[in-house]
Amino acid sequence: MPSTRTVQGWDAVEIAWDGAGETLRLLLGSLSEIHQAASSMYAAGADVLEDALSDLSTGFHRLSEAEQQISIMINKPSPDQVYWV
Repeated sequence: MPSTRTVQGWDAVEIAWDGAGETLRLLLGSLSEIHQAASSMYAAGADVLEDALSDLSTGFHRLSEAEQQISIMINKPSPDQVYWV
């Protein structure tokens, strides 16, 4: 069975990820800014933000990890790793 990266159409996957990855990185940047602002508000006494900050942090880390793993899989795959697409 040929490697998926050598199959016709893989270029379209790389192009699609370039756009989607850029959008995801912009979203991560925005989430980071929101987290920083909410953290400042929490530090100033807005205790009601504690759960929201925790959820925001968890979501940020999950999205960040997904972005990293997809980028590696699409752009810099390791020959020692099996990727299921």
